[in-house]
Amino acid sequence: MKQKLFSFWPLLGLVTLVNLIQAALTGLLKDEAYYAYFAKNLDWGYFDHPPMVALLALAAKLPWLGTLGLRFLSVLLASVSYYLLYHTLDPKVRNTFPALLFFAVLLSLPLVHFYGFLTLPDSGTLFFSALFFYSYKKHLNGNSLAFITLGVALSGLMYSKYTGILIILATLFSNLKLIRDYKAWMAVLLGLLLFTPHLWWLWEHNWVTVRFHFSERPNHAYEFLPFTVGYIINAIGLFGLLFFDTYKVLFNRKSTGLNPFERALKWSVWGILLFFFFSSFSKKSQLQWLLPAVYPAFLLLFLQLHTSGEGVRKRVKNLSIISLVLLLTLRVFLSSEQLSPLHLEPHGVARWAKNLEKQEPNTPVIFIDSYQRAALFEFYTGATALSYNTLGYRPNQYDYDSRWNDLNQTQVIAISSKPLENGLRIESPKKGDYFWKTKSYLEQESMQDYQLEPSGKLTGVTNQDGSYFIAYLDQYKRTQEIEPLAIADTTTLSKRQLVKLSHYPYFRIGKASTGLPPKIMHQFAIPVSQ
Repeated sequence: MKQKLFSFWPLLGLVTLVNLIQAALTGLLKDEAYYAYFAKNLDWGYFDHPPMVALLALAAKLPWLGTLGLRFLSVLLASVSYYLLYHTLDPKVRNTFPALLFFAVLLSLPLVHFYGFLTLPDSGTLFFSALFFYSYKKHLNGNSLAFITLGVALSGLMYSKYTGILIILATLFSNLKLIRDYKAWMAVLLGLLLFTPHLWWLWEHNWVTVRFHFSERPNHAYEFLPFTVGYIINAIGLFGLLFFDTYKVLFNRKSTGLNPFERALKWSVWGILLFFFFSSFSKKSQLQWLLPAVYPAFLLLFLQLHTSGEGVRKRVKNLSIISLVLLLTLRVFLSSEQLSPLHLEPHGVARWAKNLEKQEPNTPVIFIDSYQRAALFEFYTGATALSYNTLGYRPNQYDYDSRWNDLNQTQVIAISSKPLENGLRIESPKKGDYFWKTKSYLEQESMQDYQLEPSGKLTGVTNQDGSYFIAYLDQYKRTQEIEPLAIADTTTLSKRQLVKLSHYPYFRIGKASTGLPPKIMHQFAIPVSQ
C-alpha cells in the first residue's frame, strides 16, 4: 500500500493539486499581469515575446477564475512535462529509484519548482524542451511517428522564446548524422510549417520582436560585476543546492563516451551556458534566460545517479530535501503576506489596485513608464489602464494598444513614480514607496493634423498655447531624436531640421499637456515623403 501511495501517478496528482492551490492563492507577479494583458488580444506575436505565453494565459479572460485562470494551463503543462521527463528515463533507471526521489530532485531545482504554478514565457520553454527530448529519444529508438511530436516541440520552443533555437542547434551539432535523416527533416519541415504564422507576423511588423531582444533591449556599458559576475551567480543559482553535483556531471561525463541522446543533453546544457556567458560581456543576463538548460541537466544528473555510489546518492537526496523545505517555505511567504517576514512582489498589489480604483471610479488610468503596474491595475480592477511610455523608457506592447485612439480629449488619471506637476502623493503597493497622481487630458492629434510640404512648411497646424516638440523616427517608427518646435500660424522648419529629416523616414509633432510628457507615439508617425 505504501509503495502504491508513493508511486509516480499519486505523486504527480499531489504535485498538480498543490500547484493549482498555490496558483489560486498567490498574487500575481508584475510580468504575469503583463502576459494576462497579452491574452486579452490574441495575436500571432507581441512586441516583447512570441505568442505562446499569451495562449497559456488565455483563461485570464475569465475574471471569476482570478489568478488561477491565468496560471491554469501552465500548471497542467508543468505536470505533463514531469510525466515526459520521467518516461524519458530508461526503465532500468526508473526502476532503480523510487518516484519520490525523482520528484524530490526535480522540484529542488528553484526555477522548476516555481514555474510549476507561474505563467511566464519560459513556462512554455520548459514544457516543449521536455517534449523535445522525449520525442528525440523516441526518434533515435526508431519510432516512425516521433517526427510529429518532435516537429511540434521544435515550433513550440520557438513560439515560447527564441532562445529555444539553442536546444535545436545543440542537438544538431551533437549528432550531425541528423542531416542525412529524412525523418528529422520531416520534423523540421513540420516545425517550420507550424511556425509560419509567427514568421508572417514578424514580417508584417518589421521583425520588431527579434530586433528588440537581439539589438534594442535596454542596456548600458559593460561592467564586470553586474554583467559577468552576475552571470556566474545565475549559473550557480540555476541548480540551487545541487549546483556542485550538476556541474560535476557536466565536466566528468565525456561526450565521446555518451550515446547520441546523452550527447544531445550535454551539448544543450553547455550550448546555453556558453551562449549566455559570452553574451554577458555585452548585456546583463537574467536567471530565467538559462532555464532551457535545466531539464537536460536534470536528466544527466539522474542518469549519473544510476551509476554513482551510495555516498553521492545520499548527498543528492539530503540536499534535495533541504532545498524543498526552503522552497516550500518561500511559497507560503509568497501566498501569505501576514506570515512573510519580507515584503514580496505579489504582496498588497490587489488591495492597492482596488483602493485606487475606488478613489477615481470610471476614469481611465494612465501609468507613466510602468507597463507592469498598468497590467496589474487592469487585472485586479477590470478598469481601463494603459502605460504611457516616454522617450527614455523601454517600448512595449502598450505602444500598439488601439485604445489610445479612444482616449482623445478624455480626462484620465495619470500615475507616476516621479513627482507630477500638481500631483498628489499616493501609496504604492510596497510600503515606504509612493506614486503621484494627477488629472489630465490626453491631447493627441491625429496623423492628418499635419502635413509637410517640400519647402518645409507645416500645414494643418493651429496656434495654441503649450510646448510643442518634433520627434525624428527611424524606419521602424521608433523615436531617435526630439527637440522643441515653435508653432505659429505659418510654421516652417529650419534648414537644419529639414536636413535632419532627410535622414529619417518619419516624424511626429507632439504637444505636452499638463502633468504629462510630450505625446510622441510611434502609431501617430507621419511619413516625411508625404
